[in-house]
Amino acid sequence: VAKVIALYIVRNARTASPKYLLGESYGGFRAAKVARVLHDEHGMIPAGIVMVSPLLETSFQWARPDRDPLKAALTFPTIVATELERTKKFTPEALAEAERFALAEYLPTLAGPPPLGEQARAFYEKIAAMTSLP
Repeated sequence: VAKVIALYIVRNARTASPKYLLGESYGGFRAAKVARVLHDEHGMIPAGIVMVSPLLETSFQWARPDRDPLKAALTFPTIVATELERTKKFTPEALAEAERFALAEYLPTLAGPPPLGEQARAFYEKIAAMTSLP
């Protein structure tokens, strides 16, 4: 990508023009890499980089709940909010309860030993009730 940009700039006599890079989502880390290659290999320094919702930390993005309970707990309220909105039951109080549950109950349970017996049944029933997922 950097080579294409450099060729365009040279062929169109834009070397004196400010150069801005835009990276969205996965383009966030790509924009930074392109800026470095433009500088190191083509002697061009971008005037700036604009990142729109960049994905910069990929380990958090693809972590499994059994390997990263924090990710699971932080995404839990979003799942609940989606279900609340789908069923037309969304309220700030319901979302606050999902956030409270995620950090006070869900995260410690996922990070600790698995619940057993009645404790497990109650825990999973509460999750199912909040998310409508079996």
